[in-house]
Amino acid sequence: MLQRQKLLPILTPLLNQRCDDWQNQAIPAADHQITLTALDKTHSLAQALCWRAPYNDGYALWLVDNAQLSKPRLLTTEASSYADGAIVFLHKERGMADCVTGETRVWDGKTFTPSLKYSTGMCREITPGGTWMLPTFVSQVIPRQQKEADNLALRTLYNAVLKAQKSDPELSLNKVAEQFPLTGHITDFTLTYADDTLITTSKPSPDISDDEWQAFLRSSISADSENGKVSFTLIDLDGDGKRDLIIDSYVGGTGLFSYTGVLKRGNDDFAAVNGSDSDNGDDFDAGVPGALFSINGRGANQWNHWVKINGQVYALWYNGQFGEDNLYLLRPFSTTSQTPAVTVRYRYTLNSIRSPEKDQPLTPSLSDGDKADLLRSLEVMQGSLLKDRPASDKRRADLPHPAGHLR
Repeated sequence: MLQRQKLLPILTPLLNQRCDDWQNQAIPAADHQITLTALDKTHSLAQALCWRAPYNDGYALWLVDNAQLSKPRLLTTEASSYADGAIVFLHKERGMADCVTGETRVWDGKTFTPSLKYSTGMCREITPGGTWMLPTFVSQVIPRQQKEADNLALRTLYNAVLKAQKSDPELSLNKVAEQFPLTGHITDFTLTYADDTLITTSKPSPDISDDEWQAFLRSSISADSENGKVSFTLIDLDGDGKRDLIIDSYVGGTGLFSYTGVLKRGNDDFAAVNGSDSDNGDDFDAGVPGALFSINGRGANQWNHWVKINGQVYALWYNGQFGEDNLYLLRPFSTTSQTPAVTVRYRYTLNSIRSPEKDQPLTPSLSDGDKADLLRSLEVMQGSLLKDRPASDKRRADLPHPAGHLR
């Protein structure tokens, strides 16, 4: 509030100079407000209505260095809205909005970088919002604070794995995950569906606010489920003060699959941040809205654990195979295709050959020479599975495993 008061005498003359409708008495006084939104610890975004036309509004936006309030930097006078680190430009070519142009710019820690520009083609009265989106520019922008937070979380997880390896060479990675429990207001509940319809619309828990439950019902959420039961968790996943929604559903099938999705709380409902899981496509098979990951219960070594590292919530997704464990930190609502991961690689010391039946001799029996040849062959095979090692290092492993036995 104090920062906003200091900015008013600086921004008001600029608004009078650049914005035709800043002093327009026909526009309600509530719309003549300068708002200040924090971008990070050192930057803020000042916003005010600049002009209003029959089909569109334009907002003036200034980037403010919190240490130099007297020098706000004008970014645009054409913005349509700002939310969650992104400035959106959306302009209708005419009232029915059958043709629009749009642009998105994302805060990267220094400035707002273009991530998307598009149009919907010519005005042909086919459908509101345009017939299709024709991108003219597409780029993936990862905010600097997100990269820094993810790198720090990755380092924290890596150090926890190293520490655990010293006291537990066999590495129970589930115990590592348990070092980072979720905190805050968390509510779990389960609902039953029949033919994609809720059996009852009664609020399942008094811990769910009326506002949250109405937002849930407005979202028309359904998910694939083998037994009709779908589990939900309300928790703030992104630190905006609103509880978001985690969806867990057992789908079954040959692989005994379970799917997990995340929906972000908006003003009136819960919605997927990324549109890639929309069920409008022919190859939609995610099973749940806002799909984040799946677990194969048969034929794969996978599990997940929700964790909170340095204040940020992640889905820690584990995938293991012979000689290698992978821990992925999946950030909810992230649009980046890059995922922080810790990989643990093992090299086993194979020094004995035993019968699979306890205290029984090998069948057929092997001479000492045959056993030695077999162990050497297995050593060659194991060496060929090691990844990311220098060509000069034929035996390198990231984290050594204690001596084991071939059974």
